[in-house]
Order: sequence, then C-alpha cells, then structure tokens
Amino acid sequence: MAVKFISRYKPQEQLDILLSVNSYQNPEAAQDALYETALKPSGQWDNAMFVADFRTVMSVILAGRIPLSND
Repeated sequence: MAVKFISRYKPQEQLDILLSVNSYQNPEAAQDALYETALKPSGQWDNAMFVADFRTVMSVILAGRIPLSND
C-alpha cells in the first residue's frame, strides 16, 4: 500500500508525508496511521454520502469470496 501511495502522484512529496507520520509502538496503530494518511486525500470524508458509499464498497470487498487482484 505504501508503494502505491508513494508512486501515484509526486513521489517525493508522498514519501515525505508517510515519513512525517509519528512512529508507533503498536503495529496496528502504525498501520491505521498509514491507511489514514493514504485515504485522507482520496475523498470527501466530511460528506456523509461519500462515507456511506465508501463503507458500502469496503463491505463488499471485505466480505467477497473471490480475492481482488492488483491488476
């Protein structure tokens, strides 16, 4: 996920964003911070409709029986 985040737009700026995230003792907290950093610029998180649509799509992805590919 980090590689995709860095390579999608202005790699140096994306890398700087990831490196500026605080270090965490807890691996789960570090992963949460990584996902938050990557997802925050991808949508309108203050828009209830956007958040509802995101949750619906993620529910289908997570509950799916057929794995998704990176292609």
